Amino acid sequence: MKNNAGQVALEYLLLLTVMITIAVSLLKKGKEFLVENDSSFVKQLNYQLQDQFNTQHAPTLRYKKFKLSK
Repeated sequence: MKNNAGQVALEYLLLLTVMITIAVSLLKKGKEFLVENDSSFVKQLNYQLQDQFNTQHAPTLRYKKFKLSK
């Protein structure tokens, strides 16, 4: 009985190790896909925002300032 409990504990430990390894590798791939890659989601969004708010294309295009009365 004691040997069986040790084997079950070892199996759970190995299963946990495999699950953690898979999770870490998936998180690394996800980070690469979303953030670090040149064609990543975050960089594509940043490029789109730069194109939208870039004033080099139209020098007369500036942010409009509004004054709020108190």
